[in-house]
Amino acid sequence: PVLAEGIETYSNRDQRLFSLLMVLLIAGFSLAVFRRLSAMLLPVLVLTAAVGWTMSLFVWRGHETNWVTSTIAPVLSLVSVTCAIHFLFRFRTALVAGMSRQQSLVNMLKAIVAPCFFTAFTTAVGFASLAVSPVRPVSTFGIFAALGVLLAFVATLFLAPFLLSAAARGRPWAASPHAPQVDSILGRIDAAVKKRPALVVAISLVATLGLAAGAARIDVETNVVKYFKGDVPLVKDALHIDRVHGGSAFLDIVIDAGSRDGAFEPALLNAVLQLQERLASVQGVSRGVSLADLVCELHTAFTGDDN
Repeated sequence: PVLAEGIETYSNRDQRLFSLLMVLLIAGFSLAVFRRLSAMLLPVLVLTAAVGWTMSLFVWRGHETNWVTSTIAPVLSLVSVTCAIHFLFRFRTALVAGMSRQQSLVNMLKAIVAPCFFTAFTTAVGFASLAVSPVRPVSTFGIFAALGVLLAFVATLFLAPFLLSAAARGRPWAASPHAPQVDSILGRIDAAVKKRPALVVAISLVATLGLAAGAARIDVETNVVKYFKGDVPLVKDALHIDRVHGGSAFLDIVIDAGSRDGAFEPALLNAVLQLQERLASVQGVSRGVSLADLVCELHTAFTGDDN
């Protein structure tokens, strides 16, 4: 219970901190790229709406945050603003090309809505595939992450026309000063891929095989204490409990003695002690405690015999 409470406390704290940092980062990026305070509002409001709506539904359905579901908000912070950025780029490109505000909005919606919808839909399907996991936190994360991606698309679709129409007023929009360099780099990459498609496929296959070999060596860490840095008080306390007391995480093994007083039979007690020794040799097991230990201690206290 102490570890679970600690994980929840640290997860909630990091979730609030990370979400705030993501809002500031996205706001700063939008301001730096588009150089307009009004253009900064769309991705920030979409992010706020998507995370707010999703977490509200999460709480309304009676779910509680844990070490997996606490990542819903940070993940949505990363994937929810992509459509908003595409809308902004397309809208600015149309304005710079000489289109009116209304023409730019129509051009943006015709060109971007369908690609953004399929992007959001396929991303949501990817998250939703986690719903089949037998681990409830993982399945819950997949369901609400998928829902959040779709809600972000809906928020973008409704907010973009209104906010961009208002943002088009005032000083004219200017093209990005770095656009020629970016277009040049992308153009060279496009030309290289078209010129040597077989080489690109071969490199992709080799990279995929190499990554697959690395994925096969992944170890699943089940010790929650290792999720934290070594200087975290929770880790120090847990290690102290493991070292001095019975441990902070338990595996209870129940043995049927066969009769009411069978638990005190010497043969059974010796078998339990042998089982403890075998389990203690397993990696990750700090110690074993059983009724046999208590009987041995009482025997030593009353007889002075350590055997």
